Amino acid sequence: MLKVKFFIWCMLHGKVQTRDKLIQKGILITSICPMCNQVNETMLHLFFHCVWAQELWGDVLYTLGREAPNPTRCVSVEKWLLEWPQLHFSDFGKAVWKVVPYAVIWSIWRARNDKLFRNIDKGSERVRMTILGFI
Repeated sequence: MLKVKFFIWCMLHGKVQTRDKLIQKGILITSICPMCNQVNETMLHLFFHCVWAQELWGDVLYTLGREAPNPTRCVSVEKWLLEWPQLHFSDFGKAVWKVVPYAVIWSIWRARNDKLFRNIDKGSERVRMTILGFI
């Protein structure tokens, strides 16, 4: 869980090394998102606007039978996390629900890195199952 907390801190401070950041540093790579192969990869695109990520968010929330802020409308990670709904659950249910966005974000990052560095394409269904196991 410590890795996830640190990663979220990096997100909130704009330090996630997505392709747009690497290009700014002079590292010559393609800027296209490896998950959808359609749009330049930025932090907001990878985690919220990418069609692959949107499908994943939708599948996870559908499986849990809940609604949350629409990821396509995300303009700020911090604002989006603050808008994460506070539902009326038992104390345990609240704790689990609060973990969901972090589990999805972390799983997207891991799936992206597996695809880029290990040439492993897990697919959204496998990633969804990983997320559900995580929460």
